[in-house]
Amino acid sequence: MPGKTIFPALLAVIPLGVHGEIIELTNGDILNAEIINRTEHFIVIEHPALGTLTLDNSRIAAIKAAPAGEKQQETTAELPPEKTQDEEVVVDTGLFGTGFLSGWERNLSVGLSGASGSSNNASFRTDLKTTYKDEEKRWNFNLFYYFASEDNSTTDNRITANLNRDWLIADSDWFYFANGGYDWDQFKDWDHRFRVGGGSGYHFIHTDSVELDSRQGLNVNYSLYSDRANDLKLETLLGIYWHWKISEKQSVDFSNVVYPALTDLGEYRNVTKFEWLHSLDYYHGLSIKLGFRNEYDSTETDKNDLRYYANIVWGL
Repeated sequence: MPGKTIFPALLAVIPLGVHGEIIELTNGDILNAEIINRTEHFIVIEHPALGTLTLDNSRIAAIKAAPAGEKQQETTAELPPEKTQDEEVVVDTGLFGTGFLSGWERNLSVGLSGASGSSNNASFRTDLKTTYKDEEKRWNFNLFYYFASEDNSTTDNRITANLNRDWLIADSDWFYFANGGYDWDQFKDWDHRFRVGGGSGYHFIHTDSVELDSRQGLNVNYSLYSDRANDLKLETLLGIYWHWKISEKQSVDFSNVVYPALTDLGEYRNVTKFEWLHSLDYYHGLSIKLGFRNEYDSTETDKNDLRYYANIVWGL
């Protein structure tokens, strides 16, 4: 079909003069382009003729540095045989093909469990996560919803949203960050909670497989109550964040952040999170995720809020 031969045809007849990386694809095609973003699952490149493309890591055989001053010679060699759908280069068209969040890593995870018999219970958890990184900045947005019931009575019902932006400094292990968040929980002492903070961070380890960062700064926590006056707290933020890419298919993320209150000395929160992600072979973009999140709040009636989960993850 003509549509499946346009891409290799362009590669065969257009001279490429970009000084960046030589990218060899698993189908034999070669791209000379500049890599502008690299994640665990894909890279984003800028090509002189094809523009901005997102290539899945599974389609890449090798990446080599292009020698300075070297141009790939124009060729009129025969076009390769027509490719199957699995061999085509994946172009990121954004969320649901809209172009929105193009170049971002996006995934949606869902977990569902239940039982019926002497007691009836059910739980549902969904989590939307988007991330972006280049040489100057990092974005991370996370939204999750959790619901649980037992014997037809709701026992858990919560929404949490978090947004973080990092400003990276060239040739330095230091960076700056700002974050914000919103929480709603049917069973907490408060009804709504708004969070905003910022500060500095430091890269202790920063390799292709392991990242270990700290964050330290200030956080403002504003809680709204229906039965008493609203509460505004100023907190210190002290956190450690660890990412380990075990292999091409497995990764582990761990974080622990403590928020000692400055306006009410002796009070504090501590948020711990752990996730293990494993990509599945039989369907591209499908993974399983196991993890837990615990928030300890010294001011709450129920001080520990532990949630553990097993989810199926889809790449969007």
